[in-house]
Amino acid sequence: AWLALNQFKKTGPDAQKPHVRYTPASSAPTSSRCAPVGIDETARPAPTRRLASLVTGPPSALRMLPTFLVIGAMKAGTTSLYYYLAEHPEIGMSRRKETDFFMYGHGNWARGRDWYRRQFPADAPARGECSPNYTKRHLFGGVPERIEAVCPSAKLIYLVRDPIERTISHYQTSRQAAREDRSFAAAVADADESNYVLTSCYHTQLQPYLH
Repeated sequence: AWLALNQFKKTGPDAQKPHVRYTPASSAPTSSRCAPVGIDETARPAPTRRLASLVTGPPSALRMLPTFLVIGAMKAGTTSLYYYLAEHPEIGMSRRKETDFFMYGHGNWARGRDWYRRQFPADAPARGECSPNYTKRHLFGGVPERIEAVCPSAKLIYLVRDPIERTISHYQTSRQAAREDRSFAAAVADADESNYVLTSCYHTQLQPYLH
């Protein structure tokens, strides 16, 4: 299913009504391998009805944990979404866009839950982060299980785009950052091993979250 976040609304007489909407520019091709699926910090108003779906649980020791996670996909608009959501007065985004907390070894899992709680404002009705590495299961295992253990009620948001366009954009970013010196053809030649291809296999990446 294509994800659309629409009409997060501010409250009050002077509120504007920005729209955040993500839809693919064109229908993504399907294949047997890759199938697309689908701030004023001193006072915040009570959650609106539209925001209520991102707010889970009563005030408790878990209050500072995120209520939603944007888990990917990389190069599918997660950075733009992070800044759009940060503008909303009832949403507190993490201090850094990508906390990578639920990644063991290559991420920040070893820093502990107290470190993770400190990434979020305590007074926001909804709190979230955007870490696209959470849907790179071919590189970072065990992420869904750690999310379930720490934030079992958190909503998960996954953005997608045409998988071919995403693959090309991913490759170009690596080239620009001097992390890739192969040609594009060489980088995607082995579809079973290519990070660029595997990250675009949306169904494969989401399977561990659906069990």
